[in-house]
Amino acid sequence: NEKNVLNDISFNVNKDESIALIGRTGSGKTSLVNLICRFYELKDGTIKINRKNYKEYSIKSLRGKIGYIMQKVVIFDGTILENINYANKDISKDKIIEICKKLNLQIISLKDGYETKISSDTDIFSEGEKQLLNFTRVMVENPEIIILDEATASLSYKSEMLVRKAIEEITKGKISF
Repeated sequence: NEKNVLNDISFNVNKDESIALIGRTGSGKTSLVNLICRFYELKDGTIKINRKNYKEYSIKSLRGKIGYIMQKVVIFDGTILENINYANKDISKDKIIEICKKLNLQIISLKDGYETKISSDTDIFSEGEKQLLNFTRVMVENPEIIILDEATASLSYKSEMLVRKAIEEITKGKISF
C-alpha cells in the first residue's frame, strides 16, 4: 500500500512471444501479472494491450483476453465437459475432444467419458492430468494472453513433460508470461 513493489519496468511483447519472469520470492513477479490482470490497480504508469490503455477495457473484457493458469487447479462440481467449457458454452463437443487429443488428455478412457461427474474431491486425475484439464479450459477460451504461474511446479517428471508439450501448444500465436 505505502511502498511501490515495481519501479521503472518497461517491455513490449508481441503475438507469439513469451516473457519469463524470474526472481526471488517477493521480487514482484506475481504483482506484475496481477497488475496485467487488473487484480490490482496501478498507482502510476500505464499498461497497454493492443496499443490501448488497459483501463479502457472493461474488467470483464480485459480478463476475457487473458488465460491464467495457476499451479493449483480448481475442479468444479459437474461433468468433465462442464468443467472444460464453463467459459465458452458455444464451443462444440467435437472441438473440445480435438483439443483434449492435442493435449494428450485421455477422457475417453473413462467409463462415462466427458459425462464423468467430478468435484474438488475427485481423485481420478493425476496432478499432471488436472493441469492438462486446466490447459484445455484455456484453449477453449482462446485468449490473446496466457499467464502460466508455476504451472509445472509439484508435477512428476512424466507429467511435467506432458504439460511442457501442452504449454507449447497453448501458447502458439499468443503472448505468454
